[in-house]
Amino acid sequence: MGKTATEDACCDTGLEAVQEETDSSLQRPSPYLARVLEKVGTRPGCWEYLRVGIFWKNPHTGIPEQIGEYTRNYPSFYRTFHPFQLRGKWYALYSKDYTSTRLMALPGCKDIGGEEAAACGFCPVDYYVPVLNWLEAVHAKGCPRHPEEADFSKPCTCICKDYKYIWHFPERVHGFVAGCVWGDDTSWKVQYLDLSRADEGVLRREERFGYIELAYNLHLDEAVDLSIEDDRFPPCLSIACQRHFDFATGRPGDEE
Repeated sequence: MGKTATEDACCDTGLEAVQEETDSSLQRPSPYLARVLEKVGTRPGCWEYLRVGIFWKNPHTGIPEQIGEYTRNYPSFYRTFHPFQLRGKWYALYSKDYTSTRLMALPGCKDIGGEEAAACGFCPVDYYVPVLNWLEAVHAKGCPRHPEEADFSKPCTCICKDYKYIWHFPERVHGFVAGCVWGDDTSWKVQYLDLSRADEGVLRREERFGYIELAYNLHLDEAVDLSIEDDRFPPCLSIACQRHFDFATGRPGDEE
């Protein structure tokens, strides 16, 4: 696996959904992070392992307090620890074996399931579980767009000064992983993670979008945009991808 400009000592990529009224407060950094504590020597001629600490950020002191640790059998950490919330509890995507993605329950730091190590497995280098939210307008009784009337063919007649909005936060069951199969490390590929049963220790990885390369020098949280427009499902997805072309012919590189 190749080396990129990703953070290799500390991973603080998770986001927390904050159900408050103001748009600027909908997201904030998660209270968990992981950090490389030390490199661990192995057999002569073999690469070193990493001892990784898991920390909880004390909201009163602002100081991260260690709550657990694990050993990663690869000398580079990349961004292979990503906290996320599901059904009111915290979990993390992480990679203790460089050929697989596992699930961890927080704050107990317990491994609860995921992929098994495999010689030809998908080697993760980055994770991202977007926070989804959408705004619902609460219409006054009698307005054609009130939930009980729901006649969107008629204009809104709600002029009440107490007109309110409600933020909705769908469950975070959509995840993404970037990485490669061993030997295909000239770029990172993007795959989808089904996290709908993550609280049961179950995840499913899919090459849902085909063979696509992550745009060079972008992290997953910069390249992936998953959003809901006007409470319409499913969410809209955009991924910044790397494309290759033959300069002389203009043909895509994958046609050569």
